Amino acid sequence: MNKTILKIITLLTLLFTIGCQKDNYTFGSIESPTNMEVKAEIVGKTDALPNGDGSGKVKFTAKASNAIAYKFVFPDNTSISSSSGNYEKLFSKTGLNTYTVVVIASGKGGVSTSTTIEVTVLSTFSDNEAVQFLTGGSSKKWYWSQTEEGHLGVGQNSDKEVDANGHLNYLPTYYAAKANDKSSTCLYNSVLTFALESSQLKMGLDNGGQTYYNGAIKGGDDACYDLNTAGLKTVSLSPSESFVAKNANHATQTRGTMMNIADGGFMGYFFGASSYEILSITENRMVVRAVMPKNPALAWYHIFTTTNPNVVVPPADDYTNLVWSDEFDTDGAPNPAKWTYDIGTGAGGWGNNEEQTYTNAAANATVIGGNLKITAIKNGSSYT
Repeated sequence: MNKTILKIITLLTLLFTIGCQKDNYTFGSIESPTNMEVKAEIVGKTDALPNGDGSGKVKFTAKASNAIAYKFVFPDNTSISSSSGNYEKLFSKTGLNTYTVVVIASGKGGVSTSTTIEVTVLSTFSDNEAVQFLTGGSSKKWYWSQTEEGHLGVGQNSDKEVDANGHLNYLPTYYAAKANDKSSTCLYNSVLTFALESSQLKMGLDNGGQTYYNGAIKGGDDACYDLNTAGLKTVSLSPSESFVAKNANHATQTRGTMMNIADGGFMGYFFGASSYEILSITENRMVVRAVMPKNPALAWYHIFTTTNPNVVVPPADDYTNLVWSDEFDTDGAPNPAKWTYDIGTGAGGWGNNEEQTYTNAAANATVIGGNLKITAIKNGSSYT
């Protein structure tokens, strides 16, 4: 009995001890960034070139006390986050233009401080023909050229045009997908749309709800994962500075134009890249190359077409070219300009031992009432 009472007292003491502990919901210190400073360095700026060398590049540097992250918001509705506060922006609008950039510094507890900076920068690079090919002047859809070998591939990214093993740095010499090689995946569901909006190039990706990921991104094999890719991304063009563009024969290997897709945009196969070099482009075919960010020794290749592989194209011959006809609109013997007769039993070599004789008799062949009537007639033991 005494043991039972002792156990009850001990349990109640424990409960009161737990119940009386003070709850601590402290979130930690909340520190607002202060002393914010933003600098903009226009690439190529000199006394003779106060607005830069025409590349349109500006290097931003943001610093603030108590800041743990920074975000740059640009007037083309793109933004980029940077933990270091450093970011190089390419302004691609041709000509001399002034841009207002918003810089946001975030501190502990989610508080933030913002400021703006204006930059006037010159961009002289343009590739109007490529934009016309991409958009058709307004909007155009692009599909994986899935029946073409090498529509997805990978090769070396090296300063050597040809390495010791004969691998070229402008072709997918490590791997090139065979025709319809990825039919069992979601890759071919992706449709790219390039469009012009107020002279600004944009790109949209309809992935059907799933994107084909490179295995290194997810830590396994290449596979499809759910991903929302809705919305148009701003695309800027710039001159290529790739190893291919520096090859001795680069004019035959690359167009030399880079497509830089804002806000992490990509062209259907996810391996971390958002900048693609146009190797070649026509009205209905495009080949691009992009360096893999997590493995810059590799370059991935994509081939696209404007022909939708899911649409059956009717034959080129629409059967409107009439080659021959006879309407049998004159009664009597068949029209001699259109018909001839084989006469006899075929003993000269054209027959096959048939028990019949071929004739030109009206009883055997005649036109009547808009029809050609061919009649077999029995004559005793033979036929005509």
